[in-house]
Amino acid sequence: MLTLVCLTLLLTGCTKQVITKLIPQYPPQAYLTKCERSSFNGETYGDILNFLVIVIQERDICAKQIDGVNEWKDNVIISSNPTL
Repeated sequence: MLTLVCLTLLLTGCTKQVITKLIPQYPPQAYLTKCERSSFNGETYGDILNFLVIVIQERDICAKQIDGVNEWKDNVIISSNPTL
């Protein structure tokens, strides 16, 4: 009888193990697209100004992507650890 009780306690102790599975999380694909990098092919000051407008637009798009990744990262950290 004592053997049966001990065996039961040992077996139930084995079933209480916690198995943690790590599931990688990645930011949304929209934030992972490559940034545009236009090359300058102009010859005049006007060409330089037009190129500057394009470069500023490209920079703003990339900055929004980086902001999106940072915001996503902050939300993932908070949702996976609600005590923060």
